[in-house]
Amino acid sequence: MSAHLATLEQLGAGQWSLVTAGQAVEAGISRTAIRRLHDTGTLTQIQRGVYALPSSQHGRLQELRAAWLSISPRRFAWEREGDGRTAGVRHRRGSDCR
Repeated sequence: MSAHLATLEQLGAGQWSLVTAGQAVEAGISRTAIRRLHDTGTLTQIQRGVYALPSSQHGRLQELRAAWLSISPRRFAWEREGDGRTAGVRHRRGSDCR
């Protein structure tokens, strides 16, 4: 495992094995390195600027979680929970948000 991938896995561990490009850059990983990991199939782009790591399990909430992370791409999930200032993500079916 590359050093970049190990760092990304640590960053994504507390947020469903998802990581944003902003979080990666803040951790010292260049956008070029992110692009290379994506181009080799190591990272899967869920939406612009949000990537699933190899340890990620695709599920019905993955896209919603990626959308939520993209709202504030430099902040981690644990920094947002309960802060009273994070926007939510709405979906057609409320049951998908549980």
